[in-house]
Amino acid sequence: MGPRPGKKSKAALSDLGLTHICTLLHAGENPDAIAGIAKEFHYRWVWLPISGASLETLNALDIKSMVVKLADALADEPLPRLYLHCSAGIHRTGFFAVVLLRLQPVAVTDITAALARLRPITAHELGSDRIALAVSRAEALLLEE
Repeated sequence: MGPRPGKKSKAALSDLGLTHICTLLHAGENPDAIAGIAKEFHYRWVWLPISGASLETLNALDIKSMVVKLADALADEPLPRLYLHCSAGIHRTGFFAVVLLRLQPVAVTDITAALARLRPITAHELGSDRIALAVSRAEALLLEE
């Protein structure tokens, strides 16, 4: 997890041994530039557009289709290594990461610690309201199964 990849972060990105980049930017944030970076490093690119990080925006997302799209993209890779990002790598990224962690399932009591191991600033800045929303959206998906 982290911020939007760019020219300055290409070297660090190439050292991560990634197989995929998942972009959580909306169309106006030029997600195609990330597609170019993914192509340059032979990573598969998955775009899951999110138009902001307000609770209303996040609650309105079709989480099920987003998770299915990501799962489909990862399915052919036996050991996928994913870089998940939005613009700053905090709110949208943290929200979706919590959804994915809860679907693993990581216990609700362990979500913040798991997020902190992945990226401390995201865990610190995400906010309990977004964590609670992400957990509830993931649990709703689990109940559908």
